Amino acid sequence: MDNDLHHFVPQFYLRRFVGSDGLLWVYDKDNDRTFGTNPKNIAAEHRFYQLPDHFPDSSIMEGQLSEIENEASLITGDWLSRIEPGGFVEIPKINRDIMGPVPFHSVDQDIGS
Repeated sequence: MDNDLHHFVPQFYLRRFVGSDGLLWVYDKDNDRTFGTNPKNIAAEHRFYQLPDHFPDSSIMEGQLSEIENEASLITGDWLSRIEPGGFVEIPKINRDIMGPVPFHSVDQDIGS
């Protein structure tokens, strides 16, 4: 793994959109093309989280974000495992507290049909 490659969209989130071929299909608006890629190769930049005045060693911030993303992946994975078509998932208070300022709304939507 390239520790200098920092994702601005978490890989756990991107992996939820891969097809049966293991690829995430992407539309490149600038070049008007579509292509399949591994989630680790997209939505990332080298040293994206390097802030020389605050974090000259970008691995510090990347490591902290990785811990948060791991927890978010487990929590949202649990939600997805419990949702049923046409239903919604009640988000427990502990999950809302852990996920912090991200606004979550219970939405009644038709899923899977």
